[in-house]
Amino acid sequence: MRLFLVLLGACSAPHDVVITEPPVGTLGPNHSPTYHQNIAPLLAKHCIGCHTASGSAPFALDNQVDAEHWAALSLAAIDAGRMPPWMPDPECRDLQDARLIGADDVALLRDWIAADMPAGAAVEASPPPAPPDFEPTHVLNATGGYLSTAVDEDEYRCFVLDHPFPTDAYLRGSTATPGTEQVHHILVYAIGESQLSGVFAAESADPEPGFTCFGGPFGDDNPDDLVAVLPPQIAAWVPGNSPAVTAADTAIRVSAGSRIVVQVHYSSVGGTPTPDEDTTVSLWLQDEPTDFLAESTPLPIFDLTIGAGQSNATFTQEFVNYGQEPIELVAMAGHMHLLGTSISAWIHRADGTDECGLSIPAWDFSWQESYRFTEPLMVDPADRIDVTCSFDNSAGESVVNWGDRTLDEMCIIYVVKRAPWTPTPNPDAAICAGADACTDCDGPVDCGLSCDGASGACSLCTLDALSECSIDACGARWLPTLPCLEDCVINAVTFSGTVGDCVRDQCSDSAYEELASCLDDTIAPGGACEGALDACPP
Repeated sequence: MRLFLVLLGACSAPHDVVITEPPVGTLGPNHSPTYHQNIAPLLAKHCIGCHTASGSAPFALDNQVDAEHWAALSLAAIDAGRMPPWMPDPECRDLQDARLIGADDVALLRDWIAADMPAGAAVEASPPPAPPDFEPTHVLNATGGYLSTAVDEDEYRCFVLDHPFPTDAYLRGSTATPGTEQVHHILVYAIGESQLSGVFAAESADPEPGFTCFGGPFGDDNPDDLVAVLPPQIAAWVPGNSPAVTAADTAIRVSAGSRIVVQVHYSSVGGTPTPDEDTTVSLWLQDEPTDFLAESTPLPIFDLTIGAGQSNATFTQEFVNYGQEPIELVAMAGHMHLLGTSISAWIHRADGTDECGLSIPAWDFSWQESYRFTEPLMVDPADRIDVTCSFDNSAGESVVNWGDRTLDEMCIIYVVKRAPWTPTPNPDAAICAGADACTDCDGPVDCGLSCDGASGACSLCTLDALSECSIDACGARWLPTLPCLEDCVINAVTFSGTVGDCVRDQCSDSAYEELASCLDDTIAPGGACEGALDACPP
């Protein structure tokens, strides 16, 4: 009993919206629901994705005896909004595969219990709706027999899969299968070649399979690179979710040289630890590119300072589409650690209207997944996404900041963009390739920061190359633009547009132009930064 209550508490995701849909089955001759006609189909529809003898839930609901035994407590969990586990606010927007139970089905369960749970006439059960399915091209063992240490507290373990990518591959479908009862959720990342050294170092330093990790797939020593800290998730599994399958014309590109890292959450209330021989990741990969690419990118709030004893620390940051084209979003996911209480993403349009992208009013770290929209969400030029996270550190005795460790915090909304296929960027190309052809810019520094043909990496390189050598000459001009520059670099690298366009909007044209002009002077012959931009060749 205690195990049941612990797990119900861990899965809390209150949602007070009443869902109206036809009840399952037809009523018995006395106008009372029966197990075979009503309750068995109801449980098949809403519960037995997890609640089977071999499932991830702590008890089964796939037979009459267990259904009767757990009926009252199941109804209490449903009434409290804890079951089925579903974190997003249903009023925000329509999502695929929503685990929401309708008011009529709840009434059926309540009436069945009140009628002393009649069995009714046995009938051949109708199978539940089949989830999306695919024929995997690769089934990869993830854990190599690792024996979890999750006895008194949960454990987060990362494993590098033995599957190199010598060329680009295109992911059409994915799912994961837990190997033990302790596996609570699985996150799958594609780590680019330039960030793999830290992953391999963490793996080599640990004598057991894999290595300890928590907030991401890099272990205790995150790389300093902005993009590397936030690698794309290409798949995920939590109890009850369905395999992810893309549309026929869409795929996720896994770039050549990447490796897959799998983070497994082992729960301390999931049973006695046993060697995990069987956790697998199933992938449907193809060599041929599709017409469209789906790409997961993070929208982070790095500037987190959560005071000791602070009960409601709330942070918001905006991400603006400074590009020239609409951005099509097909899914979102949230990520915080253990102090998180809520997370949301709202679209504020240039015409003054607002639209909810994702709202999770009661955050639970144990139930992280990607939420796919039933209809695409378009973010037009000049529209913005406001990311908001709230935290409760009322029991904490120290300040908490952004970081990857268990007692640090994060605030990230992952957005999945869908866009026409483009060739993979040439890794050997000059970091500012295209900037020299830019005509709509004023001087070499502005071209590195504002040219549409240059990448976000070019902007980062330009600022990094000039930041120290120009302090004496341009320090007074750096200061007014520095807060904007920090936010705008994140906006350009993770979402859309250029650093220059963003700074002009969020600071002022004059402050940015004065800084760019001063920096141009420093790179002129005899200037303090002469030759510094050689590190950022066009």
